[in-house]
Amino acid sequence: EMLSRYYHSFWFYEAKALLDNQLVYIELDKIFRQTDNGFICILNNLRNNVTTTEDIEVLNQHYITSDEISSLSEIITLTTHNNKADEINQRELFAVKSTAHFFDAHLEGEFPESMYPVLPTIELKEGAQIMFVRNDNESKMYFNGKLASVKEIKGDDVWVEMAESHTRYKLKRERWENKRYMVQEDSKELEEDVIGGFEQFPIKLAWAITVHKSQGLTFDKAIIDVGQAFADGQVYVALSRLRSLEGLVLRTRINTSVISTDQQVVAFVKSNHRPDQLSEVMKSRQQQFIRLLLDKTFDFTTLIKDIRYVQKEQGEEGFSEKSMKPMLAQIIEALEAEQINTERFRRQLTELLNANNQSGLVERIRKGSDYYKNQLWQNSKLLLHHLEVTRQQKRVKIYLTQLTDLDQSLSKKLEEVDKAVFLTESILKGEDKFEFSALNKERSIQRNAILSEIRKEVEKEIPTAGKKKVRKERKSKKEDKRTTYDITLEFLNNGLTVEQIAKERDLVVSTIETHLAKAVAEGRADIFKFMPEETVMEIINVHRQLPEGSTSKDLFDAMKGKFGYGQLRAVMAYSKNK
Repeated sequence: EMLSRYYHSFWFYEAKALLDNQLVYIELDKIFRQTDNGFICILNNLRNNVTTTEDIEVLNQHYITSDEISSLSEIITLTTHNNKADEINQRELFAVKSTAHFFDAHLEGEFPESMYPVLPTIELKEGAQIMFVRNDNESKMYFNGKLASVKEIKGDDVWVEMAESHTRYKLKRERWENKRYMVQEDSKELEEDVIGGFEQFPIKLAWAITVHKSQGLTFDKAIIDVGQAFADGQVYVALSRLRSLEGLVLRTRINTSVISTDQQVVAFVKSNHRPDQLSEVMKSRQQQFIRLLLDKTFDFTTLIKDIRYVQKEQGEEGFSEKSMKPMLAQIIEALEAEQINTERFRRQLTELLNANNQSGLVERIRKGSDYYKNQLWQNSKLLLHHLEVTRQQKRVKIYLTQLTDLDQSLSKKLEEVDKAVFLTESILKGEDKFEFSALNKERSIQRNAILSEIRKEVEKEIPTAGKKKVRKERKSKKEDKRTTYDITLEFLNNGLTVEQIAKERDLVVSTIETHLAKAVAEGRADIFKFMPEETVMEIINVHRQLPEGSTSKDLFDAMKGKFGYGQLRAVMAYSKNK
């Protein structure tokens, strides 16, 4: 009742964020799953709530009796309720005459029952029909929704045969993690802590699943049991999982009383589906996008505010070396000196865009981009030099983190300016693919060359670089205030392996790897104490091929999950420090 004051329905398109932004409705109408026009027509009628008597008659031709269904093999049932799916699975499993085997999940730390991805104890028999509930990121042998049958069980080893391909495969346990994320108060770094784990075969019994669970899956043949359909669109979802009518088997006949599609959704689609207007809308929105893109790209006020904040928060008075003091002020002064010119430049771009002077707009952006990139690179050099000198100081972790954030902001602005011409020109030409790898590579080469030169300079300056003024800390006899991260580091220095540390501390391996990655980043741990050299080099080689600014998630995906996040972050930190 309370929500109805703000939303006309519970459908996503009523969200205020979407309504306020006037999103364009584009319907993807190319069908990949089905090719039979007759079946496609029936499905479209179901979806649009205009099902005919003829449609129902065609569908009900595929009804067969329970006795006939019992003779079918390698086929899945889609039903409306969980209890009906469970009942079918248990009945079919009981009917299998082979010996029952039970496989328990391996649990570590905190992993509440509500998070269990599969049953904690899976009962299997040779001959059981199962379905994978996860993608195989390594060998690509299975995917979420892939059907198979259990062929052989020996102790803890289970062999299955994949449906359709009949490929034999030995099941492997998969691991799910319960992660907690915390922001460190001093450095403001986001730290990932794995607090629990769940290991089990990524499967479930699959003589039957619910229609809801079947969404996104495709079947060549299936038994459809929707006689008790209770939700809008449920019959459509069930039938549209099939590639063709030839694979349809109905356990119960379909009647019009169970077929429904929410009228509000139908009305929304009809009122917004205007393909004849898309071209004009697209042109208008492209103009709007370019205007916003250029306005944001050539606006440096946020960058100036960020630098001012660090200057005010930390100051540079703590450095005894006078040459280090004016660095941030110098960057601010350089950026502020361009503000009047920048505002004038942005007005010129807007005028050219409004006049639809495409060639003039592109030429002006090119010249402006070259000018501002030169300015930003000069400021980037100052900041990078300041960063390298600061790294030689003691107890400057927070300040160093802030400088690193500013470096990222400057790099991001360089990237935006770099891409402004490319994006604008590509959109105006009607190109629908944008490839930035060459731009990213060029920028990365230039940055690395600058860093290399700066590091040589700083090596000469280190003796006179000035030290951060700090008060001498008094020795305290208070209780041990070592962090969990410090304790892990001590175990490593005492010669323990990652696995031994995890066992000793009653933590999962990924948590220990996260601690050690942090230690490598701070220069407190030798990466080769806990990772083989060949592994480090393998990760480095893949990381080098990724665009500048790629995250550990990008690297994880590129390596298809071969190594954990802790290992990847450790190598990334090692590579950066190197």
